[in-house]
Amino acid sequence: MLKKYETLKKIGENKIVAIVRVDDAEKAEKCFDALKEGGINVIEMTFTIPYAHTMLERLSKKYGESVIVGAGTVLDSETARIAMLSGARFIVSPSFNEGVAKICNRYAVPYFCGVNTPTEAITAMEAGVDVVKLFPANNFKPSIVKDLRGPFPTIEIMPTGGVNLTTIKEWIKAGVFACGVGGELVNGYKTGDYASITEAAKKFIKEIQE
Repeated sequence: MLKKYETLKKIGENKIVAIVRVDDAEKAEKCFDALKEGGINVIEMTFTIPYAHTMLERLSKKYGESVIVGAGTVLDSETARIAMLSGARFIVSPSFNEGVAKICNRYAVPYFCGVNTPTEAITAMEAGVDVVKLFPANNFKPSIVKDLRGPFPTIEIMPTGGVNLTTIKEWIKAGVFACGVGGELVNGYKTGDYASITEAAKKFIKEIQE
């Protein structure tokens, strides 16, 4: 099992967290396979998927150390603990939750929580949150990174929500920890076109490497 600092290091190196939010577990697994084939090795599965904990355990065992599998849309500490026991190596929430922060700190699992204001950002940082998820990112410009690093020089930021092939390079140049990308990557599942997910993943990886 990867230790906390190793997990964060690998996510920071990859620069992209793929978000799988689909309507059933079988589609989720196909999305994971397609994303990995396209070169993405950090994938978040949201807990809006039925039987998410069962699929999380299955995929964690299936990929082992080759993919860092995380749990998303974690709204409370109970869900966070279930996710950890099912193999989640990082926890993501759309907003800050003190209970989730405490349990992630207790078990040394990285916690990324959604923020929208400087007040929310400092509240999360004081609670030991590792990375703040700027959400929804399409409400901001990449210059927000420099603005936040003025008063908060140690803040780590992951923009999520609206990040696409055009903007991901701008966010990375601005100095973000990583970018969360969902629909732009996995929308092909709606028509069963998983090959398009692999192609989209390759395009995002290319942009990041450039």
